[in-house]
Amino acid sequence: MNIDLDHDDIVSLVMGQNCPAYELLDTLEKGGCGHYTGGFRDDWTWNRDALEKMDDMRLLLIYQTCKAASQATTNGE
Repeated sequence: MNIDLDHDDIVSLVMGQNCPAYELLDTLEKGGCGHYTGGFRDDWTWNRDALEKMDDMRLLLIYQTCKAASQATTNGE
C-alpha cells in the first residue's frame, strides 16, 4: 500500500506513538523530541514544536524506530 504523507502527517504519526521503549528515551530526550517522566506512572510527552522543525526523513526514522521497538516489546523480544 502506498500513501502520500505530508510533513504534518509524519509529525502526527510520531506523536501517535506511546511512551517509547526505555532504550530510546535518552536519545529522544537529548534530541529534543520530548520529555520522559517516570515514577509510579511512566509518561512521555512529545515536543511538537521540535518535531515540526525536523526534516521528513528524520521524523520517519524516529517513527520506524519507535514502532519497531514497541513491536519487539509486545512480541517479548
